[in-house]
Amino acid sequence: MRVLPVEWLGDRTARQVWKDTFDTNVFGVAAVTDAFIPCLKKSNDPAPRIVFVFSDLGRLETKYDPDHQFFKRPLPVYRSSKAAMDMLALHYAKDFRAGWGADEDGKGAGVEWKINVTSPGPSVSKKNQD
Repeated sequence: MRVLPVEWLGDRTARQVWKDTFDTNVFGVAAVTDAFIPCLKKSNDPAPRIVFVFSDLGRLETKYDPDHQFFKRPLPVYRSSKAAMDMLALHYAKDFRAGWGADEDGKGAGVEWKINVTSPGPSVSKKNQD
């Protein structure tokens, strides 16, 4: 199995790689989530749900614990963006717990939304196989 670095520069500068990665993994996630919130508020579901797809590489302890399997994987850009996305998910969880998340008309208040973060683990793709 061949693994390409997630932070492959190509013809981009290092700063552009940071920007592109955060645009996808943080700012893009926030924009899409915000776009769907009005639809979720109108839902008949008693507990609207938002699911964020995380990576264990973004967990802070995986970078700090020398015994962890991901300790030696550098990938600072990708790992930082996934850690930021995890914090973003926590902000949504706080804002949409029971009594939070009301709009100006009071809709959405008092309903506990389900905000989940899942880490499905590695998956095979054309980028990481020969």
